[in-house]
Amino acid sequence: MPYRANKDGYRVKPGMTDKKGVNLLWFNRTFKPYLHHKQFVILFRMEIRRLKTHDISRLSEIDRSEHVTLNYIQDGDKLTHKTVNWDVPTWPMAGSPDFSVEGLINQCKPYLENGAILLGAFDHDTLSGLGIVRFKLTKTMAQLVLLHVSRKYRRKKVATNLTDEMIRLAINDGASGMYVSATPSESAVGFYMSKGFIPTSSPIKELLELEPEDIHMIKQ
Repeated sequence: MPYRANKDGYRVKPGMTDKKGVNLLWFNRTFKPYLHHKQFVILFRMEIRRLKTHDISRLSEIDRSEHVTLNYIQDGDKLTHKTVNWDVPTWPMAGSPDFSVEGLINQCKPYLENGAILLGAFDHDTLSGLGIVRFKLTKTMAQLVLLHVSRKYRRKKVATNLTDEMIRLAINDGASGMYVSATPSESAVGFYMSKGFIPTSSPIKELLELEPEDIHMIKQ
């Protein structure tokens, strides 16, 4: 049966299902099939690659934009939330040290130059997500420094597979825990909780001072 393209530009092959008749979204390598509600299969070939320090400049390829309807506030290990209606744009190339490509590169480079690993998720040659894992935040804990997925690739297991690889690298380095200071949106906090992270009442002082409005979480 010939492949065709759906409205999002993915190659699809109608009618391919699992043994229970569920349509699947396939990843390459050992990634698990992903359920899809359409009556065809999306063949999204994701590949996780280890990148060089200078590749952090490819942050400019990530569409960070999102619509936020729920924002979390942390008090110790407890979270409250408020309803919001925010359209967050993608990063400008320059400007704010906290919300621009230039600012984020400047924040990330010192980690990468001191042993952190930069990972990229690719759909063929298209960058769909970036992640950075920092080792030896403490004697037993690594840090998930950065995780961003382009808008069109969200909810397609990109964040999951990047995070799983960062956790694997941290464990191989001897870590028994992972720390993240998460953007306080429903999507970010919900994702990290789904991966086993929980809010901590004992945040790392330097990271709390750097990101006081983030949700500081630990996975053991």
